[in-house]
Amino acid sequence: MGGYDCFESSCLAPTIGVAPQTFASALQFFTAAQCFIDIPTIPEAYLCDFEEFDFIIIGAGGAGCPLANRLSEIRHWKILLIEAGDDPPVESYIPGFSKNFYRTKYDWNYQSIDNRNTSQAIKDGSTYLPRGKMVGGSTGINAMFYIRGVKSDYQKWYDLGNLDWSPSVVEKYFHKLENLQNQELLNNHTISANYGHDGPVIVNKFNNSYGYINDNIFRSWEEIGIPNVLDINTAGGGSGKTTVTASNGRRRSASTIYLPPEVVNRPNLSIIKNALATKIMINRETKTAYGVEVDHKGVKKTFYAKREVILSAGAINSPQLLLLSGVGPKEELEAHNIECIYDSPAVGKNMEDHITINVPVFSNYPGERNQADAHFDVIKYLYNRTGYLAQGAFSDVLTFFPLSEETHPEFEVLVSLYWKNSTTLHDTLSAQYRYKQEVLDSFVVPNEKYALYVFTVIVLHPISTGSVFLKSNNPKDKPLFDSNFYSVPEDLPKIAQGLKKVAEIVNAKYYKSNGAFLGRINWKDCNDYELNSDEYWECIALHTGVTDYHNVGTCRMGPDPSTSVVASDLKVHGINNLRVIDAGVMPGQLSANPMATVYMIAERCSDLIKQYHGELE
Repeated sequence: MGGYDCFESSCLAPTIGVAPQTFASALQFFTAAQCFIDIPTIPEAYLCDFEEFDFIIIGAGGAGCPLANRLSEIRHWKILLIEAGDDPPVESYIPGFSKNFYRTKYDWNYQSIDNRNTSQAIKDGSTYLPRGKMVGGSTGINAMFYIRGVKSDYQKWYDLGNLDWSPSVVEKYFHKLENLQNQELLNNHTISANYGHDGPVIVNKFNNSYGYINDNIFRSWEEIGIPNVLDINTAGGGSGKTTVTASNGRRRSASTIYLPPEVVNRPNLSIIKNALATKIMINRETKTAYGVEVDHKGVKKTFYAKREVILSAGAINSPQLLLLSGVGPKEELEAHNIECIYDSPAVGKNMEDHITINVPVFSNYPGERNQADAHFDVIKYLYNRTGYLAQGAFSDVLTFFPLSEETHPEFEVLVSLYWKNSTTLHDTLSAQYRYKQEVLDSFVVPNEKYALYVFTVIVLHPISTGSVFLKSNNPKDKPLFDSNFYSVPEDLPKIAQGLKKVAEIVNAKYYKSNGAFLGRINWKDCNDYELNSDEYWECIALHTGVTDYHNVGTCRMGPDPSTSVVASDLKVHGINNLRVIDAGVMPGQLSANPMATVYMIAERCSDLIKQYHGELE
């Protein structure tokens, strides 16, 4: 008798055992293959209380990681990098899981206050703001889009008196950090010359799985007057496949880019995790920063800085820590019983953001996706890093367009495709946007019969600004923020025109041929307006608009201490030996997602610091 004669199978078909054993072995292989995803961890330094460093960097995110790398290049400088979070989990390295971090321990999980006016179709009238709480910061959970913005964005910075940030200087530092690897772009001489090739930041495109659908979306944009371009960064607008910080099916976050083993093992670089900076120590007589107080895993520690303290905690956390340390509007500090060391009225103010409104388009194509296809995509990822997990949770089709004769795009559009009767739509929209039930049903119920294209329209340059402020003087209490969308009356009518432009896509051949139609969003205050009218879109924007997580300006740079927080070299006005280096210093919003610019700011200011201390070659 053969060795398989007695093999038991749960299937009805008879078997000698070879087939089920082969399939079971393959299943076991793919189950184990998840362990082949290499996850780098950051070794943590053991530090004594009151230890002294040359530089202390607060926050290991998109600015903190580059700063730690570049400053520790000077071997006689002793650097401390402080991170409130832990190492990223395995899901951080898998692009398709970028929406799975909401409200986990890896998310700061901020929510705006309810101002009783905007976002009233959102639960609690409060928009949700995820921020990465891990080594790598938000670069470990974001969409990975590498978009620089346009020249006029940086010309505005320069014209506001920030003379270290001319468009030509900014371009130089983009080139310094970039390492273009996409072969299609490399083969185009004009595009290739627009990028750097020797930097640490890999610039590539996703391993795309849905080329046919994407090509039809590109053609549809062209039909309504928005050209398809090979490279959005070179063209400055149009529709195209975006460049990203991913390669070989893996996310490349700030930690993997700037903190590889050869950097974290430098003897002059110390890194501590799960360490919340609670106060920057500032001598009130000399107005000089000299150290940082830290809650490290429940133990209070103090570290001293001989040269500088650098605050790179992001556009929400950085103003909070300045306020807790006695730098900010005097009235706000006194209201929380915090001694005012320097009255800086702009701390936490001037918060600019990108506003997001979703436009639902339903279609007969594609149909329902069977579970076998979904599971096969997972196997493809484990096998060769392709399939839907190898690209971000959003499609990589991006569109940038102006409505007027502006020199910069005024709107950005992302596309998310949900197959008919999607198993993920409800939970994704509920977690990300927190729509109230009737609004959520406007997307979910028709999806039982139709495929859904969610056109996420991002307003790039609204005039309205918000603010960040303290809840209390307890550093463990999350700061509060008011997005203050549409406080300037000109914003809403302009946004409505942008939404109407996007809605034109239902008349493109691809959508028309598949019976596409514009979905109506059910909200009580908007239901009396005609679908696709100006009044309808103004109402929808007012009540469903949320943040796109691109907050800037809360520690804005500028020459005037009454309207800005830091000078052009990012030194804090009125305080010696203290800088802020993160998205909060941007004095104007970008025509782009901010990650690339944050990297550029860190690279540029690393050289400014080296120059100031006589170490720039």
